[in-house]
Amino acid sequence: MKFTFILFILGVHNSSGELECGNFVPVSVTGNKQNLTSVYYPFDYPRPLSCSWILTSRNPNSRLNFQIISFNLTRSPFCSADYFKIKDGPSIISPTIFNWCGQKPPGTRFRTIGNKALIFFSTLDTGKPASGFYMQFWAENKEVIIERDPVFTTVHYILAGVFAVFVGFFVVSLAYLTLLSRLNLHKKNKVSHSPS
Repeated sequence: MKFTFILFILGVHNSSGELECGNFVPVSVTGNKQNLTSVYYPFDYPRPLSCSWILTSRNPNSRLNFQIISFNLTRSPFCSADYFKIKDGPSIISPTIFNWCGQKPPGTRFRTIGNKALIFFSTLDTGKPASGFYMQFWAENKEVIIERDPVFTTVHYILAGVFAVFVGFFVVSLAYLTLLSRLNLHKKNKVSHSPS
Protein backbone atom coordinates (compact mmCIF):
# COMPACT_ATOMS: atom_id res chain seq x y z
CA MET A 1 0.00 0.00 0.00
CA LYS A 2 2.80 2.44 0.81
CA PHE A 3 4.48 1.72 -2.52
CA THR A 4 1.21 2.32 -4.36
CA PHE A 5 0.69 5.63 -2.56
CA ILE A 6 4.17 6.77 -3.62
CA LEU A 7 3.35 5.94 -7.22
CA PHE A 8 0.19 8.06 -7.00
CA ILE A 9 2.10 11.03 -5.65
CA LEU A 10 4.70 10.79 -8.41
CA GLY A 11 1.96 10.71 -11.00
CA VAL A 12 3.31 7.76 -12.98
CA HIS A 13 1.30 5.80 -15.51
CA ASN A 14 -0.06 2.39 -14.70
CA SER A 15 0.33 -0.71 -16.84
CA SER A 16 -2.64 0.24 -19.05
CA GLY A 17 -1.18 3.66 -19.80
CA GLU A 18 -3.78 5.55 -17.77
CA LEU A 19 -2.75 8.48 -15.61
CA GLU A 20 -2.39 7.99 -11.89
CA CYS A 21 -3.30 10.42 -9.14
CA GLY A 22 -0.65 13.04 -8.39
CA ASN A 23 -0.04 16.67 -7.53
CA PHE A 24 -0.15 18.99 -10.59
CA VAL A 25 1.02 16.18 -12.82
CA PRO A 26 1.96 17.50 -16.29
CA VAL A 27 0.13 15.74 -19.11
CA SER A 28 0.81 16.21 -22.82
CA VAL A 29 -2.41 16.13 -24.83
CA THR A 30 -2.57 15.00 -28.45
CA GLY A 31 -5.32 14.56 -31.00
CA ASN A 32 -5.78 10.95 -29.90
CA LYS A 33 -8.21 10.14 -27.11
CA GLN A 34 -6.51 9.60 -23.75
CA ASN A 35 -8.00 8.19 -20.55
CA LEU A 36 -8.30 9.73 -17.11
CA THR A 37 -9.79 7.65 -14.30
CA SER A 38 -10.11 7.84 -10.55
CA VAL A 39 -7.86 5.63 -8.46
CA TYR A 40 -8.85 1.92 -8.53
CA TYR A 41 -11.61 2.57 -11.09
CA PRO A 42 -14.04 0.81 -11.65
CA PHE A 43 -13.79 -0.13 -7.98
CA ASP A 44 -14.44 2.34 -5.16
CA TYR A 45 -11.82 5.06 -4.88
CA PRO A 46 -9.79 5.27 -1.64
CA ARG A 47 -9.93 8.10 0.94
CA PRO A 48 -8.61 10.68 1.37
CA LEU A 49 -7.31 11.77 -2.03
CA SER A 50 -6.01 14.98 -3.54
CA CYS A 51 -5.19 14.66 -7.23
CA SER A 52 -4.46 17.29 -9.84
CA TRP A 53 -3.31 17.26 -13.44
CA ILE A 54 -2.15 20.03 -15.76
CA LEU A 55 -3.12 19.17 -19.32
CA THR A 56 -1.37 20.96 -22.19
CA SER A 57 -1.56 20.64 -25.93
CA ARG A 58 1.65 21.54 -27.76
CA ASN A 59 -0.39 23.31 -30.41
CA PRO A 60 -1.20 26.80 -29.06
CA ASN A 61 -4.03 27.09 -31.59
CA SER A 62 -5.97 24.17 -30.12
CA ARG A 63 -8.45 23.49 -27.37
CA LEU A 64 -9.09 20.48 -25.14
CA ASN A 65 -12.16 18.26 -25.26
CA PHE A 66 -13.49 16.12 -22.42
CA GLN A 67 -16.08 13.37 -22.59
CA ILE A 68 -17.54 11.50 -19.64
CA ILE A 69 -17.68 7.74 -19.99
CA SER A 70 -18.71 7.07 -16.40
CA PHE A 71 -19.13 9.41 -13.43
CA ASN A 72 -20.16 8.44 -9.90
CA LEU A 73 -18.87 10.45 -6.94
CA THR A 74 -20.34 10.72 -3.48
CA ARG A 75 -22.88 13.54 -3.55
CA SER A 76 -22.72 16.41 -1.07
CA PRO A 77 -24.27 19.90 -0.82
CA PHE A 78 -22.42 22.24 -3.19
CA CYS A 79 -19.93 19.37 -3.78
CA SER A 80 -18.19 20.38 -0.54
CA ALA A 81 -16.89 16.84 0.08
CA ASP A 82 -15.80 14.73 -2.89
CA TYR A 83 -15.59 16.65 -6.17
CA PHE A 84 -14.12 16.70 -9.67
CA LYS A 85 -13.26 20.06 -11.19
CA ILE A 86 -11.92 21.26 -14.55
CA LYS A 87 -10.35 24.70 -14.95
CA ASP A 88 -10.17 26.44 -18.32
CA GLY A 89 -6.46 27.15 -17.99
CA PRO A 90 -3.39 26.01 -16.04
CA SER A 91 -4.02 28.10 -12.90
CA ILE A 92 -6.26 27.63 -9.88
CA ILE A 93 -7.72 31.06 -10.64
CA SER A 94 -8.65 30.06 -14.19
CA PRO A 95 -12.40 29.93 -14.92
CA THR A 96 -14.18 26.72 -13.90
CA ILE A 97 -15.94 24.90 -16.72
CA PHE A 98 -16.95 21.80 -14.74
CA ASN A 99 -17.40 21.19 -11.01
CA TRP A 100 -19.43 18.18 -10.05
CA CYS A 101 -20.16 15.42 -7.59
CA GLY A 102 -22.83 12.74 -7.58
CA GLN A 103 -23.60 11.29 -11.01
CA LYS A 104 -23.35 12.57 -14.56
CA PRO A 105 -24.72 10.87 -17.69
CA PRO A 106 -22.29 9.22 -20.11
CA GLY A 107 -21.50 11.21 -23.23
CA THR A 108 -21.52 14.60 -21.50
CA ARG A 109 -18.88 16.81 -23.12
CA PHE A 110 -16.92 19.89 -22.16
CA ARG A 111 -14.16 21.84 -23.87
CA THR A 112 -11.75 24.61 -23.07
CA ILE A 113 -11.17 27.88 -24.85
CA GLY A 114 -7.38 27.54 -24.82
CA ASN A 115 -4.87 24.71 -25.05
CA LYS A 116 -4.45 24.12 -21.30
CA ALA A 117 -6.58 22.82 -18.45
CA LEU A 118 -6.17 22.12 -14.74
CA ILE A 119 -8.08 19.19 -13.24
CA PHE A 120 -8.75 18.49 -9.56
CA PHE A 121 -10.10 15.33 -7.94
CA SER A 122 -10.50 15.49 -4.19
CA THR A 123 -12.10 13.21 -1.61
CA LEU A 124 -12.56 13.43 2.16
CA ASP A 125 -11.45 10.75 4.59
CA THR A 126 -15.07 9.75 5.25
CA GLY A 127 -18.03 9.22 2.96
CA LYS A 128 -20.11 6.67 1.11
CA PRO A 129 -18.26 4.36 -1.31
CA ALA A 130 -18.37 5.32 -4.98
CA SER A 131 -16.80 3.95 -8.16
CA GLY A 132 -15.35 7.30 -9.30
CA PHE A 133 -14.98 8.46 -12.86
CA TYR A 134 -13.75 7.48 -16.28
CA MET A 135 -13.18 10.34 -18.72
CA GLN A 136 -11.52 10.75 -22.10
CA PHE A 137 -9.76 13.86 -23.34
CA TRP A 138 -8.09 15.02 -26.55
CA ALA A 139 -6.99 18.16 -28.38
CA GLU A 140 -8.47 19.64 -31.54
CA ASN A 141 -7.51 22.59 -33.70
CA LYS A 142 -9.58 25.74 -33.42
CA GLU A 143 -11.37 26.96 -36.50
CA VAL A 144 -9.36 29.87 -37.90
CA ILE A 145 -11.23 32.47 -39.95
CA ILE A 146 -8.84 34.47 -42.13
CA GLU A 147 -10.12 37.91 -43.04
CA ARG A 148 -9.05 38.97 -46.50
CA ASP A 149 -9.39 42.26 -48.32
CA PRO A 150 -11.87 42.15 -51.22
CA VAL A 151 -10.30 41.56 -54.62
CA PHE A 152 -11.74 43.52 -57.54
CA THR A 153 -11.16 42.28 -61.08
CA THR A 154 -11.80 43.88 -64.49
CA VAL A 155 -15.17 42.16 -64.64
CA HIS A 156 -16.18 43.81 -61.36
CA TYR A 157 -15.26 47.24 -62.72
CA ILE A 158 -17.15 46.64 -66.00
CA LEU A 159 -20.25 45.50 -64.12
CA ALA A 160 -20.00 48.50 -61.80
CA GLY A 161 -19.74 50.81 -64.83
CA VAL A 162 -22.77 49.24 -66.54
CA PHE A 163 -24.74 49.54 -63.33
CA ALA A 164 -23.75 53.20 -62.95
CA VAL A 165 -24.84 53.93 -66.55
CA PHE A 166 -28.14 52.16 -65.97
CA VAL A 167 -28.80 54.08 -62.77
CA GLY A 168 -27.85 57.36 -64.48
CA PHE A 169 -30.15 56.64 -67.42
CA PHE A 170 -32.98 55.77 -65.06
CA VAL A 171 -32.52 58.98 -63.06
CA VAL A 172 -32.37 61.16 -66.20
CA SER A 173 -35.44 59.45 -67.68
CA LEU A 174 -37.37 59.91 -64.47
CA ALA A 175 -36.42 63.59 -64.33
CA TYR A 176 -37.41 64.06 -68.00
CA LEU A 177 -40.79 62.39 -67.50
CA THR A 178 -41.42 64.47 -64.40
CA LEU A 179 -40.59 67.63 -66.33
CA LEU A 180 -42.92 66.66 -69.21
CA SER A 181 -45.68 65.92 -66.74
CA ARG A 182 -45.33 69.33 -65.13
CA LEU A 183 -45.26 71.11 -68.52
CA ASN A 184 -48.43 69.34 -69.65
CA LEU A 185 -50.10 70.21 -66.38
CA HIS A 186 -49.02 73.82 -66.78
CA LYS A 187 -50.45 73.97 -70.34
CA LYS A 188 -53.76 72.50 -69.18
CA ASN A 189 -54.03 75.04 -66.39
CA LYS A 190 -53.18 77.86 -68.82
CA VAL A 191 -55.84 76.75 -71.30
CA SER A 192 -58.46 76.42 -68.60
CA HIS A 193 -57.85 79.97 -67.37
CA SER A 194 -57.75 81.61 -70.82
CA PRO A 195 -60.76 83.87 -71.76
CA SER A 196 -63.32 82.13 -73.95
